[in-house]
Amino acid sequence: MTLKDIPDSLLVARLLKGDKTAFEALYLRYFRRIFAFIRARIREQDAARDLTQDVFLRFWQARHRIDINRSLESYLFQSARNAIINYLRHESVKKNSVHTVIHNPHVDGPDDVFDVEMHIARLIKNLPPDIRKVFMASRFEHLSYAEIAHRHSITVKQVEKRMGKALAQLRADYKALNK
Repeated sequence: MTLKDIPDSLLVARLLKGDKTAFEALYLRYFRRIFAFIRARIREQDAARDLTQDVFLRFWQARHRIDINRSLESYLFQSARNAIINYLRHESVKKNSVHTVIHNPHVDGPDDVFDVEMHIARLIKNLPPDIRKVFMASRFEHLSYAEIAHRHSITVKQVEKRMGKALAQLRADYKALNK
């Protein structure tokens, strides 16, 4: 019997024991489907390939912590959905940041852009620690709300509330500076 013939459940059991060949078999089994799924939604070949790699990298890194209550296929596709959401959210933030910098009359050139970035970093640093940790995990580590909730042992609803507070405070502080 080859690795191709072994059911997912047995490969996952071997993976939990650190078996790299089991991971490779699962990777080969699901890579094309996960890639096609992501590619169909973001329409950028390189980004889709990177996100697919990230899905499998996170799967490997979390192999000792994961508890697959449903099929491995469902788990991987949900991870792919989360990766897509985080990617699109990050792209939206980047577009909005560039738009703000381009259309801000107080920003003249690269030095001013650096100043704006430094100021935003200071605003983030001034957030309360529990809110800052959630914000950083979402915006800089590109974790889903579910992943953040799991990491910090809080509910997804609490993550949503903390993100709302972070964004509201950052907006207010940024507006106060530009008056």
